Order: sequence, then structure tokens, then C-alpha cells
Amino acid sequence: MAPFKYAIAALVMFSVSGCSELIPDFSLRDNYTGKSILQPGKVPKPIKRDAEGNPIIK
Repeated sequence: MAPFKYAIAALVMFSVSGCSELIPDFSLRDNYTGKSILQPGKVPKPIKRDAEGNPIIK
């Protein structure tokens, strides 16, 4: 039973020390596949302009 406990402890230590985060933080990356689905508000959109070329601010 003791070797089993050591194996579990080693597995936990390796997995905890190897992972900086269990859930990745997408806010650090500028562009990634699926961003329009996961964070639709942060996808760059074309700026609407009037006839003179000035940006239209909502």
C-alpha cells in the first residue's frame, strides 16, 4: 500500500508543478482560433466611417 501512496504523491507533485494554470487565461493572447465564439466582444471590427471619412462613434 505504501508504494501506491508514493506513486499518487509523485503524480500529484508532477502535475501541479508542471501546470501554471489549470484553466488557461485567454486575455493574454491577442488572437487565437475560436476567439469570435469565446470572446465576441473582443474581436476587432471594421470602423464605420461617414462620407468624409471620419469615424462614426456610437
